[in-house]
Amino acid sequence: MVGPAATLATLSEHLFNGQLWPDFTALPAPGAGVLRWEAIEPGQAMSIKGYTVTAIGVDHAVPAVGYRVQRGSVALLYTGDTGPTWQIWEHASGVAALIVEVSFPNGQEVLCRQCGHLTPRLLAGELAKIPELPPRILVMHLKHPTRSRSAGSCRSWRFQGWKSSPRGQRSACRKQGRHHG
Repeated sequence: MVGPAATLATLSEHLFNGQLWPDFTALPAPGAGVLRWEAIEPGQAMSIKGYTVTAIGVDHAVPAVGYRVQRGSVALLYTGDTGPTWQIWEHASGVAALIVEVSFPNGQEVLCRQCGHLTPRLLAGELAKIPELPPRILVMHLKHPTRSRSAGSCRSWRFQGWKSSPRGQRSACRKQGRHHG
C-alpha cells in the first residue's frame, strides 16, 4: 500500500491492527505479509511496476494527497478527497483522464469547505483552474442520500456523454465545453 507515512501509520494502528482487521503485513508469516507499506510524500515521485506515481498535496480535513499516474505518454490525475485547491491542477496538463470527487450537493457547500470536499459548483470552479480540460472526467465519491441531486447538477453542465454507474459511485463525462456557474 502506497501513501503518506502518516496515513500508513494510521491504517496500521487503527485498521490493520489485529483487532479490527488482521495485520496483513505479518500474514501469512512475519516478514512475508501479503501487504506492505510504501511511504510517498507530497511532491515525491516513485516508480511502481512501470508507472510513475507522483503524490500531490490536496486540501482536506485531514492530511491527504492526490496522485498523477503516468506510463509513457499516458497519464491520469486522481484527486482523492479534496476541497478547493491549487496544487493538484498544476499537474493536470496533458492527462487523458481526471478522476475527481464530488461528495455533496451544492446546498451543502459550507460543510464541504469545512471538511475538504467538493460540490458540483465547487468542482466547476476547480475545473476552471485547468487551462485545457482532460478529454475524460470521472466524478466519484457521490454520497448515496444526495447522489441524484449532485449528479443532476453535474448533468446540467455542458458536457456530453455523462454516465452514472448503477450504484452512483462513479460517474463520467466527456468535455464539450466549460461550465460557467
